[in-house]
Order: sequence, then structure tokens, then C-alpha cells
Amino acid sequence: MSVASPAPSRTAGAGLATPVAGNVDVWWFPTPRRPSTVPRTPGRAHPTVRAVLGRYLGRTPDPDDIRAQCEHCSHPTHGRPRLRDAHLDFNLSHIEGRTVVAVSRYPVGVATELVSAGRMLLSAAETVFSERERAGFPARGALDVRLAAWSWCAKEAMTKATGHGLAVDPTTVQPPPTPPPHGTWTTARFPGGRTLWLTSALLPGACVCSVAVDGPRPRTLRVRRWPTDA
Repeated sequence: MSVASPAPSRTAGAGLATPVAGNVDVWWFPTPRRPSTVPRTPGRAHPTVRAVLGRYLGRTPDPDDIRAQCEHCSHPTHGRPRLRDAHLDFNLSHIEGRTVVAVSRYPVGVATELVSAGRMLLSAAETVFSERERAGFPARGALDVRLAAWSWCAKEAMTKATGHGLAVDPTTVQPPPTPPPHGTWTTARFPGGRTLWLTSALLPGACVCSVAVDGPRPRTLRVRRWPTDA
């Protein structure tokens, strides 16, 4: 996949679209690979992320309009990003060369992972996967590598949707063992008897992507590239 610098080319509010309760939109855009010595700009302040949100809000939000206060411990910076005074939820995920933004009316989490990362996850399986999940990776071949990447990706999306993040033991988060078809919503169990809605999203490249919603069952999932499909 060719990589280009992000350059929002649409006026905030052009093609304004307010998602109805049953829609989840996933936008992705290329981001330049950065040297390891260059610190990452917080995703919530990225101009393209704010341009995507502007499509729904009718204006491009300022960085100060997006907060990251933890809803569980009130820490001012390590919570999931949220818009001030807006009935709209969003979440971000990054893999090298790409950023993904999920937008919903309800708390949403999105995660992406390179399929190749599944090998590393399998090497640390006891700290990442439950006993039931580990039993499903007997051969540790190519299929198990992909399933491991999916399972971790789903766990991450779920913990991001609830706002818990790494505060939850990942072995206690139980997504389905195989990814549901793109845009097909299925239930997934979260610690404490909570149930979330989960699906997979098709993105270009050798990666997996999962989307979780903490709310009513979504009706649709739309995946688009920004700004081409905007």
C-alpha cells in the first residue's frame, strides 16, 4: 500500500452526515511512517481525525474539544478520547502506515493489528489468552497466527469501548473464537456479566480489524477511506 501524508481536502461539514443510532462508520487513511525517535502526536489532535469528526459535527473540532479523561479513575490523559458536548462517540486505532477512526452514537472501540503480530501473541499466550482460547491454537500454524491476531484485536476493541483498556486482564475478555463476517454483529462477553456487540471490518493489507459497541445492536457497518469516499 502506498503511503501518503494526510491532507484533509474537504471543508468541515461538507457532505454532513449524522449517523443514526444503528450505524457505525469506520474511516481509514494512510499516515506516514515515522522514525522511532520522533514522538507520536496524540491521535485525537490529528488534523485528519478532526476533519473526519467535522463531517458529523458540521465544524472541525479544536483539539481542546476532545478530552481523554479516564471515566474510571478520572486521570486527565489516559482515557479513551471523547468529544465535549456532542452526542457522538469515536475511537482510534493505529498500525504502521494507517490510522482508523470509528464513529458511532454509542460507546465504540476499534482495534487493528497486523496478522504477523499473531506469532508474538502466541509466544505469550498464557498472559493474553484464556485456557479455552489457548486450546484453540493447537498447531500454531498460519491459521492460528491469524486467529491469535484477531482475538487480541477483538479484546482490545472491547476494552476500548468500555473505557477499561489495559486495566482489565485480557484473559477474562472473551470474544468469539473466530471473527464474524464483515459487518455481522455478534455478542461478546465482558467481565462482570457485561455483553458487547462485536464485528470484524475488512481493511486492505495483511491486517485484522475489530469493532465493538457498548450499546444496542448496531444495524450497519460502513468502511470508507478518507477523503476518497467522503
